[in-house]
Amino acid sequence: MYKVKDHNSKIIDNAKDYFGVNFPDDQPLDQAYLHIGIFIGWAVENDFLDEEFNDDFFSLFIRFKNRDINSIILAETLDGVVEIDFFNTEIQDFVRNYYSSGEYVHDYKNSLGKNLESIFQVEDSWKNYDVMKAIIEKKYKLWLKS
Repeated sequence: MYKVKDHNSKIIDNAKDYFGVNFPDDQPLDQAYLHIGIFIGWAVENDFLDEEFNDDFFSLFIRFKNRDINSIILAETLDGVVEIDFFNTEIQDFVRNYYSSGEYVHDYKNSLGKNLESIFQVEDSWKNYDVMKAIIEKKYKLWLKS
């Protein structure tokens, strides 16, 4: 299901890649944005964004930090794309190693989508965001030690 992008590609993930044959008919298309929004949300909360990107979407990110908008809205506003240039240089290697490798979506599926038919049935809730935030944080700390 998850398409690992070329390691040198700037675009790591794109919600629109999930639309079509493999997307569940019973789910709204905005569910394809959830896992993307959660990861970007984690980067927002940790100030891991490129300075120019942060400046361009500053009010959006403040709204997310204040939990005025959810993960899907965050990702939809960013066109459902995760691009390496969104992140500052401090975190780019982690993003490549964790997200681009498919490990992030694997963790997402095993933690939030374990008992579901598809990851697109995961509820967009702050509880689920917090679960993934803790997993990403743990993976980031392990990566720092390696």
